Amino acid sequence: MDIRRLKPEDRVEYHAICQSVFFDIERHDVREMRKNPTEYAKDDPKARFGIFDVSGKLQSALLINPFEMRMNGKNIKMGGLGAVVTRPESRGLGHMEALVRTAFEDMREKNQIFSFIYPFSFAYYRKFGYETCYAYNKVKIPLEQLRGYHKEKREAEAIPYEPGDSIKPFADIYQNFIIDRNLSIIRSENDWAQILDRDPYKDLQFTYHFRMPNGCAASYVLYEAEHDAENGNRLIINEFCWRTPSAFHDVMHFISKLGAEFEEVHWNIPSDIDIFTLFPEAFNMEHQLHATGMNRVIDVCAALETLHAPSGSGGVIIAVNDKFLPNNTGVYSVEWESEILSVKKSRKANPDAELSAETLAQLITGYATPETVAYKKDVTINGAFSKLKSLFPKRHLFIVERY
Repeated sequence: MDIRRLKPEDRVEYHAICQSVFFDIERHDVREMRKNPTEYAKDDPKARFGIFDVSGKLQSALLINPFEMRMNGKNIKMGGLGAVVTRPESRGLGHMEALVRTAFEDMREKNQIFSFIYPFSFAYYRKFGYETCYAYNKVKIPLEQLRGYHKEKREAEAIPYEPGDSIKPFADIYQNFIIDRNLSIIRSENDWAQILDRDPYKDLQFTYHFRMPNGCAASYVLYEAEHDAENGNRLIINEFCWRTPSAFHDVMHFISKLGAEFEEVHWNIPSDIDIFTLFPEAFNMEHQLHATGMNRVIDVCAALETLHAPSGSGGVIIAVNDKFLPNNTGVYSVEWESEILSVKKSRKANPDAELSAETLAQLITGYATPETVAYKKDVTINGAFSKLKSLFPKRHLFIVERY
């Protein structure tokens, strides 16, 4: 068996395996593509690795999406693992473990401190050191609940997006919105071009930003219509970002006027928004949490260095056990003074906390806190509990990119 980075000409065979194991993707005629594979040999920034048998046939493969994301107030590099595939006849041979190790080595070389994945199985990826760090906050709100916003008089103007319009209003609002929201992806101009490539006439996908009288763009919403003749049409909010509470009200006011078309609003709501506070008639609303994303620490020292320094001065000793990446296993000293935080491996005994790399990912991401992980079987808190709480506070989380 040979493990190597895929060449552009390997793309068709990789695509062929994806076609045979992913049932929800667009179907293509792979046999026709094989007649001229160089036509599809286009390179891109994604790193692809595969395992080939002795005959040179691709057996398993994965790709690493290079992202920058927000983590504790910083932009950091992240490797998004995706398109993880193995031929049905080649499973159970240990291919994927070898490939994932190769992927992690590549991420570390590129200073990708974390790896994020949308797993098909949480148990499967947990054995590689990933752990649940994001939940999809799905809400269903009867549109009539927004009538209170309809009565308000708003000054913001709703501007529909058309191809060729500036992306700047959207990019500026988004950049402001994600400042303190972990896991959010930093977007390029090309990313925005793809995100805003929406057709309200053909696909019923609507895109608006809201402009104040002074010319400032304060909020935007991307939504689509889902037709249901029996139960009433649904308005699906794909993305909604705002600068201020008043800008939030502008979008709610706009949506509240769409009662002629829609019965219900569905929304992947940011984790810091409580619909039962905003919309008090809670009896006919739904809020469901669906665990969807797992994060993985690739470099413990670098990951701990993303944390905010608590106020004053202090320090904690943390023992980390990483079963899949033994180089991460060790005792780490985290110290801070005058808003400067430093991390180094230590030989000190009697750590304040002993935990797995999986739990560390939850703490650094801000998905969990010392109070919540103290109940886990892989965690022992020996002391300095107040310092640990100040080092690992709960964080707002927000990611909409799917890959």
